[in-house]
Amino acid sequence: MAYSAAVNPVVESWPGNSSPPPTTETIVSATWKKGQLAYTNGGAVTAVSTAVTGAGAYQFMEDEDVATTSGLVRRLTSGTRLLMRVRASAVDSAETVATLGASYGVITASNVTYLDTDTGSGYFKVVAKGSSLEPIGMTAAMTPGVVLVEYTG
Repeated sequence: MAYSAAVNPVVESWPGNSSPPPTTETIVSATWKKGQLAYTNGGAVTAVSTAVTGAGAYQFMEDEDVATTSGLVRRLTSGTRLLMRVRASAVDSAETVATLGASYGVITASNVTYLDTDTGSGYFKVVAKGSSLEPIGMTAAMTPGVVLVEYTG
């Protein structure tokens, strides 16, 4: 299976194999794409845009192309595992820049959320490289690389 560069994180597993139900939340006015990550900011949910280490508490469940203040989201729980593309120095990067066992923040570019290896800390711990999960469809040199992360927030 080939992987596109412009794809948001995909939940691979939920703790206890049970995903929380989607809820409609107040959003700081923005546009977003399904799968893009968001975080809480003073009670309202904010779409991730710049590099942040505390982000990722929510995942958008649908596309929104017109800025709005309400949206359908699902809250990530500690232990949720996601397949996520890798970014370093503001460019798509191979999986090799992400260190197994290290935790990073996230960044969004063009409504796609990436693991941001420039942050050096955050709530997304790298637990496997894509090339070891699916060696036929993903390679270590593929850009952007894909890693399996665990949300630890």
